[in-house]
Parts: sequence; C-alpha cells; structure tokens
Amino acid sequence: MEQGLPEGETVVAGEQHLRVLDLGDVAVLRWLARGWEVPPGWLVVFSDEWAERRPQCEGFLRARAGLFERRLGARACTVRTVPRALAEELLERCHVYGASPLSLEWFGLLHGEELLGVLTLGRHPRQGQGGTVVLDRMCFTPGVQVVGGAARLFAHGCAWARAHGFDRMVSFSDSRLSPGTVYERMGFVRAEGGRPDYFYVRDGRRISKQSQRKRATGCPAGMTEREWATQRGLVRCYDAGKVRWEYDLRGGVPVTAEQVNSAQAARQQDRGVFHGPHLRGYFPSQKAPEPVYFGSSYELRCMFELEADPTVRTFGRGAMFQTPRGRWRSPDLEVERMGGPRELWEVKPSSRVGMPRERVQIADSAVHAAERGMLFRVWTERDSALGSDSRIAAWARTYLAEHAGDLSAAVRHQATRRAIRDRHYKKEQAASVTVSCAYCGRDHVVLPRTYARNIARHGGAYVCEALAGHIGGSKPKDALKKVNPYAAEGRKECSMCKAVLPVAEFQRRAKSWDGLSAACKPCLRVYDAARYQARKAHTSLC
Repeated sequence: MEQGLPEGETVVAGEQHLRVLDLGDVAVLRWLARGWEVPPGWLVVFSDEWAERRPQCEGFLRARAGLFERRLGARACTVRTVPRALAEELLERCHVYGASPLSLEWFGLLHGEELLGVLTLGRHPRQGQGGTVVLDRMCFTPGVQVVGGAARLFAHGCAWARAHGFDRMVSFSDSRLSPGTVYERMGFVRAEGGRPDYFYVRDGRRISKQSQRKRATGCPAGMTEREWATQRGLVRCYDAGKVRWEYDLRGGVPVTAEQVNSAQAARQQDRGVFHGPHLRGYFPSQKAPEPVYFGSSYELRCMFELEADPTVRTFGRGAMFQTPRGRWRSPDLEVERMGGPRELWEVKPSSRVGMPRERVQIADSAVHAAERGMLFRVWTERDSALGSDSRIAAWARTYLAEHAGDLSAAVRHQATRRAIRDRHYKKEQAASVTVSCAYCGRDHVVLPRTYARNIARHGGAYVCEALAGHIGGSKPKDALKKVNPYAAEGRKECSMCKAVLPVAEFQRRAKSWDGLSAACKPCLRVYDAARYQARKAHTSLC
C-alpha cells in the first residue's frame, strides 16, 4: 500500500484534514489503481462526491473536528419512530451517502419537535434479511452535538430489532472517512474488513463494479472482466476498504445507554486510556511481554512488589467481563505463580474495601474468578512492605521522579488536575449572571466578564443594545426601532452612499425594520458584484 496523498483540494478544520481526489486526474487514477491507504488524521473524498455533496462532506468534517454551534444532552431529547419522508429529508441533507433505499425502520432523535438525529435499520443488498439487520445510516444535524444521542438511538434500534426476531446487527465503516470508533463505543465487535474494494472510472465519473460484470456487458469468451473493461476505456481503481462491525442481539452484550457507557469505561481502563484524577502510567515489567498499565499509586506499588517476588511467573491486567446485572468490569490484575493456579487480584485501599461500590466490584470479581477456576484476592496497603496510604503515595511520587520512562504518567496527572480546575472555573467563576437594564426594562443574561467590559467601555454605566450599546446576551425583542426622518416625504437615506433617495430606489426586504433594504439598488449591485468576485477568487484557490 502506498503512503501519502497525491495533490488535490485540501480543507482543514481543527486537527482534521480532508483531501479531495480528482477522478479525472491521470496521476490520481494510476495511484488509486496501484492501491493506497489513508494517513492518520485524514479524511478522503472523491471529486464526484465533492461536486455533488460538498455541504454534507464539509458538515462531516466539522463534526469530526468538534466544531459545533450548539450542544445539549440526550436526556433533553426523545426518541421515537419517524415517517420515512422526514428521516430521508435529514439524511439527504446531512449524510455523505444520503438515504438508503433498503431501510426498514426509521428512528428520530427530537428536541421538542426539532429533528436532530436519525438512525435507520435495513437489510443487506446481497445477503438477504434472515436473522441479521443492518444499521445502514446514522447522522445528526450539522452544528449540533447531542451528548449521548448515538447511545439513545442505538438502544431503541436494538429493542426494535429484538422485537422483530433479529439476533444480530451489522454495520460498515468506510476507512476513507472514519476508523469506526463510534461502533466500538456502542459495543460492536470488529468482524472483518480493511480489504480495499474496486470500482471503475471513465472520463472522471465513477462506475460501479456490479454494472461491469461479464454477463451484463457482453464480455467475449476468453477475456477477464478487467481486460474487457480496459479495452473499453475503463480504469479500475480501489477505495480504502470498509470494516464490518457486528453486534450480538441475543444477550450478553450491552444494550442500554448505561451498559454502553459501562463497556466503554471498561475498555478504556483495560487499554490504559481511562480519564481520571488518579496517578496512572505503564510499569516496565520483565515478567510481562509489554509494559503493564497501572491506574493508581496502589497498583504501581503492587506491581513493583510482584516484579520482585520470585514465586511470580507473570502478571498483567485482568480481562474484561460482564456481570449478571449487565455491567462491564475490568479487574485490576491477573497473577500467575510458579506451578500454581492463576489468581485474580483487586487492588484497593483498606479504607474503601467496605464501601458499597467497592463491595459490589469485589463481589463481581470474586464470582468471575470462581467461574474461571482462579483464586481471588484483595490487595491493600496492609499487604505491602510500606504498610500505609501516605507511604505508598510518597513512594509513588519518588518512583516516578526517578524513572524518566514513567514521567508521562505524572504529566497526565497534572493535565487531569488542570482540567478539573478549568471545569470548576467554568461552573463557578464564569457562570452567567442576570443584569436588569433600566433603559429597555429587560433582563440580560451575560457573563461577568462581558458585563465588566460593557461598563468599562461606557464610563461605568451599563448600556444595552437598544441604546446602541453592546452586550453579549439576548437582545430585547421589543427594542426601540429606528426612525426614518424622511418617511413623511417618501424618501430614505442610503447606508452606503448616504444619499437621500425615493423609496422606489430601495429593494423590498420583509425582515428589515422598515421593510426596505438599508442600501439603495445601485449600491447593492456594486456590493454584490464585489462579493461575487471575492468568492470566485477564493474558490479558485481551494
């Protein structure tokens, strides 16, 4: 597979990069025909997609870069079945691929009566229906982030699929556009994929491989499909491949939003990327094939002592498992001694062993260890050579300071503490305040800093927008309208050339305060021509 991307139109948003590959460029066609792959951090679309569905591609890019104009929680929304026409209108307007003709059911995420997201379930075009249902589309309104919206839509989709006798759900992620992390967060398992598929190109237009089958195109005997296509001027090109994701609907997997979050947290803890204020890092063990992740100073001390214990052959993180209540757990350690059975360890401070949450975790791990024929043990500071919480914390700080390879853990710890501090500032110090305005009689909801700037700008007095001031907040709906001093004469002053002209020289504009445009018609023509030339120059540079 070739690395790098050929020359093409590039759009950057945040840390995400989008490259448009021109299917009419011979160099690009040769590169696609040899096989290629998407470098990390890039999204790739083909020129026909860019020409026909550019707003959808740009909306997807902004969402991947985290550029949202509005955010709200999924708890403020409702999920219900919506009419097909309503769902397809949102998909055609927002999704890169548009609506699917094979959909069977359409679920909508609504905030009041506003449709913010859609999930559709359907059948596979070549594998029939059987016991498998396909999650073929899921998208949200551009510029709006619904935290937890995907989990809520997915939970309703699973309930519908079970009620209709399906035992498995599948979906596909296009490697050109996404690594499929949203499926992993929802509990899907990567089944297969990654192998590039091909299509044909002629005169810059894409042609599906299904339409070029030998039987459908009258291929002469003794020629392959590719030879016959090449003879007719078609070039075979490859995409970046698609990944197939599967979800078991029969049980034993998370289905509710709470269970999805539980599985995600357990996977993050298992991989060592779970966020939190505890000290965390990787212990360079000689008894494990790779460094072992630790999530606290207790776990670091426990691993240090296991490394020095001659009876321990190997140790590592415990494998994820699901409890009878549907929650997912990631045990702290699995230990194997010389000539002995494997052991499952939970590492906890003794002061927390008796607390309700920890008692549930310990009980779940004990049952799981018994089912696997393993010994179970709870390791506390009393089992260490140090014997106390304060000594373990002091030892961990010294250890991380002396081992340069583990300094990243201390850096991550400091970054987490800074994030907690910033959240506290946004919640407590930067909270909005209500300001009563003596001029317009309205209450403005503003930030303290914005209010302070307004007062400083106007010499210690607060001035609202109705009095031609400026404040970041809701503008009074009954603010005083402007007055045209020439209205009685049937004339108006142009905002650009400042000439006082008859109202016939101004365009009608229903949303303006007097129903007329601010500038006269000749000035608007000059302004629109300048904007057109500026857009044309910008498009030529892209």
